[in-house]
Amino acid sequence: GMGENGGYRKYLYNSLKQMGYSKIDMVGPEGSNSASANGITYDDNHAGYSGYQIKEIPDWGKQQGNQGSLYNKLVEQNAVAKAQPDIILLIIGTNDMTANRSMDACASDLRAVIDYMLKDMPSDGMIFMGSIPEFTAYGGNAQRVANYNSTVKQVAQEYASKGKNVRFADVHGCLNGT
Repeated sequence: GMGENGGYRKYLYNSLKQMGYSKIDMVGPEGSNSASANGITYDDNHAGYSGYQIKEIPDWGKQQGNQGSLYNKLVEQNAVAKAQPDIILLIIGTNDMTANRSMDACASDLRAVIDYMLKDMPSDGMIFMGSIPEFTAYGGNAQRVANYNSTVKQVAQEYASKGKNVRFADVHGCLNGT
């Protein structure tokens, strides 16, 4: 999450602990096994990258070593195969919306990321594709966000209808735009 150490992960971790879940292991190539923010101590391992687009390398990224693509970063780090996550929470697309990318291009990129994840994660693992928040900074707008969230839902349903462990998680209203 932009603008806040640990984003939603610290709150999720804390809530799961309070609900009695004792074996929570956040995974990913970034972060550390223990971090603290806002009075919460949590496992901060993750594969979240602020400013990244789904698969397209943004213009600023082309000027900074071709950074800025979640797909490329995950593949480069062999992140899913190394972490072997049981659950992937995938919330991506706000930067694609502010870059004014087409829904067809975003859907294609989402499929590439999902295919990569499914290939490398345990067969009983689950991917939750989350809707994005109402993020209107940098040129985003509410209608594009709504259209994109509909696209995310369609892609998730496409995979679920084929028996893949992919589900849509509508978290749009739970996130405050940053």
